[in-house]
Amino acid sequence: CSARTGEGVDRLREVIRRALEALPPPPSRAAVRVGVDRVFSIRGAGTVVTGTMVTGSVAVGDALFVVGERRRLPTSARVLHVHDAAVDSVVAPTRVAINLAGVTLEDVHRGDVVTSDPHLRATTLVDVLLRGPHLLKRGAAVTAHVGTASTEARVDSLLAWSAGAIARVRMSRPT
Repeated sequence: CSARTGEGVDRLREVIRRALEALPPPPSRAAVRVGVDRVFSIRGAGTVVTGTMVTGSVAVGDALFVVGERRRLPTSARVLHVHDAAVDSVVAPTRVAINLAGVTLEDVHRGDVVTSDPHLRATTLVDVLLRGPHLLKRGAAVTAHVGTASTEARVDSLLAWSAGAIARVRMSRPT
């Protein structure tokens, strides 16, 4: 594609549109999951988080949890915004801003997750399946990206074969 002349842009749009239409719909009963990418405070309203809601649906007043490196805090959705407009409910996938009840600005950080799942906890250990050829080696230092969180990690063990590998990744902090 050319950003200068626009050549190929229409074809790219068509390919992306077809790829998106081929995706399965998100599970309708999945828990809300929003990776926090921004946190700020609005005078008179309190703490607001923004992020992409990748699963679930939420309505004003619904019970939620902020799950982070340090703790898991109960909260609820006071106000919801999608594209700068107040809404009563939101269904994934979409960008969302959530005004959280009873949570301070210091309680929430980039990389935390807002969820309706009361069992979700941060972890330092993840098993991953790698498909296709890879260069990952046991003991490798890597950066783990989980939602909007990023942390240094090590590959503890690796079971590899020609078509892929299973690796155990130990993150330096709970994510």
